[in-house]
Amino acid sequence: MKHYVLLATLLVLGTMAARAPGGAPRGFRPLDSTRYQVAVAMTGYTGLAVSTDCNKIANQQGYDSLIGIVGGIEQPPEPDEDMEYEGTVVRHTHIDYCMTNSLNQWCVDTLIGTAKMVLHVTVYGEKGRGAWLKAEPAPGPPVSMSVRGNCDPSDLVEIKQDYPSGASGGSPDGQPIAENPLKPMFANHLARLRDSAFYPSKPPITSWSLKVLRKLP
Repeated sequence: MKHYVLLATLLVLGTMAARAPGGAPRGFRPLDSTRYQVAVAMTGYTGLAVSTDCNKIANQQGYDSLIGIVGGIEQPPEPDEDMEYEGTVVRHTHIDYCMTNSLNQWCVDTLIGTAKMVLHVTVYGEKGRGAWLKAEPAPGPPVSMSVRGNCDPSDLVEIKQDYPSGASGGSPDGQPIAENPLKPMFANHLARLRDSAFYPSKPPITSWSLKVLRKLP
C-alpha cells in the first residue's frame, strides 16, 4: 500500500468503561500499581498531506481512539527517570483512507472497527518532552471491523488485513504526546500522569491528544 501521512486535528472523548491493565512493564504488579483511566485520540483522515482533493472528499471528523485503564509503579519515586504505564484498552476507529486508485483517480475507503489493544504510555523524565504512545493488538480478533469505499479492491483487502495493528487507522503505535505547561507530566523531577489533566494535540508535532480522565483509588 502507498505511504500515507496522517492529517488530524483534535478529538476529546468522554469517560467510557474500561478493563483493568493486561500486560505491564517488567516488575509490574497490579496491586502495587497506580492506575489511571485515560483517553488517547486523534481526528482527521489518513491521506496525502499535500492534497486539497482529500480535504474535499474525505471525512475530516473521522477518529481513532483508545480508552481504558493503564497502570505503573510510581513508588518509590525515581527522580529524572521515565515512567512507564501499560494496560489493555478498547479501541474505536471510524476513519477515511484517501488515496489514488489504479486509474490515478482520487478515492476514499472508510474503516470502521472496534478492538482491544495493549496501550503503553511512556512519560519522559525530562522537562518539556511530554510522553510517547505505543499500542499493539491484544490477543484475539477485532471485536468488529468493516471497510467500504471506491478504491481498488486490493486496497480494501489490505486495510482489512492491517486492522487493528498499531500502524492502521491513525497509527497509534509510535506517537508523541505534547507536554502541557499548565499541568506538566514532568514536575519536581518526577515523571507522572496527572489526575484530570489534558494534553492536546499539537500539529504538526503530534496529531494525538491524551486526557487523564481520573486516577483510580
